[in-house]
Amino acid sequence: MQRNRGPRIDGLKQIARYCGWDSTTTVKKYYDEHHLPLRTLGSSAKPRYWAWSGELDAWIEGQSGASEEVAPLSTAKSSTAAGRRKQPRTSLLLASAATVGGLIGALAIAVAGYKDRAIAERYPAPPRQSDLGSSAPGDQGPTERELPTLIDREAGGLSVRIGEEILWEHNLLGSTTTSFLRLGPNERPLLAGVIATDVDRNLDFARLLLLDPWTKDERLPSVPLEPAAPPFPEYSTRFGVRQLNVLDLDDDGIDELLLTFHHSPNWPGYTMLYEPARGRLRMVYSSTGHHTLVGLQDLDGNGQVELLFEGPNNLMGWRSGLAAVRLSPWLDDGAMSTLSAGSPNRDFRLGANNTLVWYTVGSHRGCANADPCIEIDASTRTIRGVAGVDRGRILDFDGFDLNVPSRPREERIAARDRVYALVRESDRMVQRDQAHLAPDLVREALNLAQSTGLPKLASWLRFLEIRALALAGRDSEVRERVASWPQAASSEYPDSFEIALAFHTAGFAADAATWYERGLQEGSTEFGSGRPAWEYLRGLVLSLVDAGRFQDARERLVTYADIMYDYEYGLAEYVDWRDGIEVPTARAAQVALAVPDYPRYWALEFLAAGPTPDFDLLLERVRREFTTNSEARPLLQSLEGQILACLGENGKARELQRKAVGAARIAGRFNAIVRSHVALIEQRMADASVACPLQRR
Repeated sequence: MQRNRGPRIDGLKQIARYCGWDSTTTVKKYYDEHHLPLRTLGSSAKPRYWAWSGELDAWIEGQSGASEEVAPLSTAKSSTAAGRRKQPRTSLLLASAATVGGLIGALAIAVAGYKDRAIAERYPAPPRQSDLGSSAPGDQGPTERELPTLIDREAGGLSVRIGEEILWEHNLLGSTTTSFLRLGPNERPLLAGVIATDVDRNLDFARLLLLDPWTKDERLPSVPLEPAAPPFPEYSTRFGVRQLNVLDLDDDGIDELLLTFHHSPNWPGYTMLYEPARGRLRMVYSSTGHHTLVGLQDLDGNGQVELLFEGPNNLMGWRSGLAAVRLSPWLDDGAMSTLSAGSPNRDFRLGANNTLVWYTVGSHRGCANADPCIEIDASTRTIRGVAGVDRGRILDFDGFDLNVPSRPREERIAARDRVYALVRESDRMVQRDQAHLAPDLVREALNLAQSTGLPKLASWLRFLEIRALALAGRDSEVRERVASWPQAASSEYPDSFEIALAFHTAGFAADAATWYERGLQEGSTEFGSGRPAWEYLRGLVLSLVDAGRFQDARERLVTYADIMYDYEYGLAEYVDWRDGIEVPTARAAQVALAVPDYPRYWALEFLAAGPTPDFDLLLERVRREFTTNSEARPLLQSLEGQILACLGENGKARELQRKAVGAARIAGRFNAIVRSHVALIEQRMADASVACPLQRR
């Protein structure tokens, strides 16, 4: 049942102004000493404070019979009542939970929870829509200040304490892997934690535990977190929990959990909702980039909040995306559901279209993981960017820029939906070997975006049109288009990358190398506002090798040595391997330790091309790598086929080579690294009659 607590007030300054106090110090004083009803949300050592206005009113009015130190507050508030009765800005901001560093190669779990006041600043409470942190008069449940303290042990694991008394310890949980939640308004809170027991931290083994924080007893059976229908079947299960939020979405006193998973080391991400009271786990949103929950708001006024996700969309040139997602079915519907939203540039085929309310494109990298990311004003029905390159951008509750001249609302909504439909159809044409049809589809989408006031979307579509023209073999038109486009690659180096990528995936290696190097010369060597510089360097080296310019590739590795990161392990060895030069076993072993998928695949190629490879051992390693590698899978299939040929299993070898070539030709139209290997594996299939084509000739 929805409870009326008045408007929500965010931030110490707004709270002080509402109460008629002169400083935020006064607010914190009464919070610390007299239990002012504040709530915290946020992460790390800098929590943000918020409060319900109705609770502030009740608290101040309740001080009338208190000590002299507290009593004057009611007078101060009443003297400024006229000024503060103006509707305060309501900002349903959600904080990203604390990020556990290095999602790479391990399950990172980020959570915030209801903590003891003594550690509130270190472990702030999670964002909520109702007061689940304190008990009303007569309640038997513990207050927020009575919850145990969670402390990381030096030897690893979690120590759960009240004062100095250790209640129990857990080796697989830590203070940043847990959150308190309630199954009822008056129930003692449970401790929710996500653990993984396997070495690789694969999602298959991740489980959600719901423990009694006083006894360590499991109140409910642990929940396996592998989704029933993964939205990215072509990727390995190396997903880690990036964000865990405890929320009372319907304000009934019973918590729900939102768990956001990000792939390591690639771009897929998705969020699942777990309803402990119903025992239901379901997918709610999938994204072609690492999006996280940044806000809640009832956008359409039906009394049910929508979820707002933001993050870079890797398949849209690292431009940020802000998605508004509707839960379907709502929380009080007991039916199981497969309805789920997804970023609209990809056809996820996950469920009803109305689960994605809208999706708006921002600038390169958007908030860049800043917290907070957006500010919501329910009174003006606006969403303001407060971080990153989209700071100051104002959207309405339909996801449209307020400062852009527009057509009527319904026309813009229909146009935006049509644009994304055309984009998905153009991708299908490319996948079906009908790339010649894609340019007209993208051109129609671009014209529609420009004519209906969608400039950010139109900016991306201009580069998508270049890619479509290149894939259709119309490279001369691409050059003409770019030459007449004075803004391209003049100030924002991600533009150079988009042009280079279009040429690269279409097989125009010399043009690709030119644009990759132009980006390196014009852009930052850090992440900046878009692509990191090492991606340019990787593309430059691969395209030079594609063009047979091995020495040029080696020289560029020296020229740009200062931007060589661990992500680019193996580039020098890759050049040698493609040039027919043996890579020493020790160097191959180092490359095998890399985080990205491709160097690990290359390391196996280096070993297979050595003078005395152990093909039985290599076959085992290739098959094991296939289970954790995602983007190099067609290439691993080709290598496995070659190894089988060397072991005399020619029938299986030919079948694998056929599958590998087909998969690589499709993937290479969207992925430049796969594209750089297509000619190699096509040659391998042509050499299938050779007894052991891996041996150097």
